[in-house]
Amino acid sequence: METSKQNTQPTRKPESNGSVMLSIAREIIDCRAVRDGYQPGEYDAVRDEEGYVTSILNVMHHWCMKNDIDWDDELDRALAFFESDL
Repeated sequence: METSKQNTQPTRKPESNGSVMLSIAREIIDCRAVRDGYQPGEYDAVRDEEGYVTSILNVMHHWCMKNDIDWDDELDRALAFFESDL
């Protein structure tokens, strides 16, 4: 009689959408800090003393303008997604 093998890989608990978004934000801030000479993972993204969050928002605004994407619509959609995550 053959016995079936059980999957021995550990099951990974799915991350909440909020924790995924925070992880992405930390990575983006870290990438921006590296552009200014910080080592990967060195910059304190929580305190953000260099103002990289503002810089990233400014970059995204430029991206939208350059590529004919409506910035105000993007902000409205982002707010709606954020509120649905709460």
